[in-house]
This record gives sequence, C-alpha cells and structure tokens, in this order.
Amino acid sequence: MNSSISTLNNMFGIPCSLRKSDIPESLPYFYSFGRQYYIVDMAGSSFLLVSLFEEEKFGAVAYKKQLGILMEKSGLNVAFSFPAITRKQRDALISQEIPFIALPDQIYLPFLGISLSDCFRAKAEVFTDRLTPAAQCLYLYFLYDVKNNIILKKQAAAALHFSRMTITRASAQLAALNLITEEKLGTEVHMRATAVGREYLDMAENVLINPVQKTVIVEQTEDLLLLPTAGETALSERSMLGFPKIPIKAMQKSSPDTESLKEVDPLWEEAGPLLQIELWKYDPQLFSRDNLVDPVSMMLSLQDIHDERLEGELEEYMEGLQW
Repeated sequence: MNSSISTLNNMFGIPCSLRKSDIPESLPYFYSFGRQYYIVDMAGSSFLLVSLFEEEKFGAVAYKKQLGILMEKSGLNVAFSFPAITRKQRDALISQEIPFIALPDQIYLPFLGISLSDCFRAKAEVFTDRLTPAAQCLYLYFLYDVKNNIILKKQAAAALHFSRMTITRASAQLAALNLITEEKLGTEVHMRATAVGREYLDMAENVLINPVQKTVIVEQTEDLLLLPTAGETALSERSMLGFPKIPIKAMQKSSPDTESLKEVDPLWEEAGPLLQIELWKYDPQLFSRDNLVDPVSMMLSLQDIHDERLEGELEEYMEGLQW
C-alpha cells in the first residue's frame, strides 16, 4: 500500500499518510475475509480505504450497500481499493457513485479528487518457477488427453472440475512457460499444447511439482482400498520392484473423506492391516488408469526417495512409456 500513497501524493500534490485500521465492529464475516482496512489522512481529513482481494465476486450494487454500512459504522468517507479493474467495472462503480482507486490509473474519490484514464492494468504477474497444483492438472490434461488438439477453457474447466477463474490462472502460467498457446476467438479462448509426448514432458521437467502434501498411515477399510494405488506400490505394479510392506493409496487432501481418516502409529498401537495414504495437492483420480495413479505424478512423488533399485526401475519404466 505504500506505493498507493506515493501515487496519491504525486497525483494530487498533497502529502498523505496511511495507517492500518481494524474492521469496524458488528459487521458480517465476509467484510473481513481477505480484506485489509486502512485510514488515509490527506488534505486535513481522513477516509477509510478498504483493500479488496482479487477473487472478490461482488458487483456494483453490493459494493454500494457495503459503502453505506461502512460509512455508518466508521463515521468516515469510504473508498474501495481494487488490485485491477476493467473499463466496464469502472463505469459501473462511477454510475453508483462508489469511491474507489485502482492504481496507478483509476482514482475516483469525489470527496477529494478524480483522475481517470483509458489505460487499464495488464494481467497480474505470473510466477514461472513452479507450477501451481491447478496448472499442473491442466498440463497433465494436455499431456494425457488433449495432446495437440485445440480445447476451450470452458471444456477444460468442466473436465477438471475447476472454476473458469482457476482455469484462467492455470492457463496463464502454462502460456508464460510456453507450454500452451492461447487465442481468443469471439468470447471463447482456444488453447493448444506446444508439444506432445516425451518432448512435452521434457519441456516441463523443471517446473513440475511433487503432488504429495503429506502421507498418513491408517487402518485398511473397503472404501480406502478403492482409492488409486500410488507411490512405490504403483511402481511395483508396473515394474519388477518388490512391493512395500504397507500398500500406498492416494487421495486429494481437500477431499471431505480426509476428515474421517484416523492415523495409526504401528510402533505404539495395535492395529489391523494398514495403508499409507498420500494426501495430494490435486485429485489423483483425474488421470488414474486401471486404479493406478498417472505415471508422471507417480514419478514426481518418488523423486525424493533415494534407493538405487527404485530409481532404476522408475527410470526404466518411464523410458519405456509409449506416448
């Protein structure tokens, strides 16, 4: 927010300062979720600045209602700070007389000053050091299913059970890494992988992530045995590697079923047959075949295990894959 204050200083030529503020009392939870509140002191008066997070879904009418409530609770003028804004959103806010800033180009503070521009901020910075779980899912979708065919974002969202916003962010990361190309035709965005098979896998080698967030040991149940087989057990099913003592299965860490998992410490507790459950950052069932997790995710989950025989069997299996 310091850059925001610097921009306001330069824009109006009036010194201003900013200090963190608590949320006004007796407000619903969503008024605080993901938001930051500040008091801006400028030109001998103060106003409450509400810094919004990027994923907020409210429209102009809802912000108008919130504006009135916040002004009443705080006793101050109120403005919303947007991380980015479109022309349509800007015009809607102005029509509702809702003070806002979307720096560096859009400032609408009727109680202080107005500076508007036809320039709108470009997309947010895309990080390219490692794929996000959603971006890795989209990448695997191209690798296994789509290959070099054209696909629409709405089709990918439906196939992966993601929101359109999640797919948009995932595709932006893949595009920044030159793993896909995007082309907007009308209202739809067409995506295509920039390679296929082994070449496509090699292109992403340095940015793929280990899907496993955590591993727990639990007692076997019929439901858990239906989960896709993962880790060393999955490699054993595909190679000459011996099976581990405790079979390994995979489950998405955000699945409601994880709440019923009861961890067991076999060194200290008596228990029946056991399972290791890998809790994944994305749904392992999306790309599983024959009740085995997909080969690339399996490979990534085993990369930190230093065992010469395992490494040899894994390398041989991956080299023999037919794309």
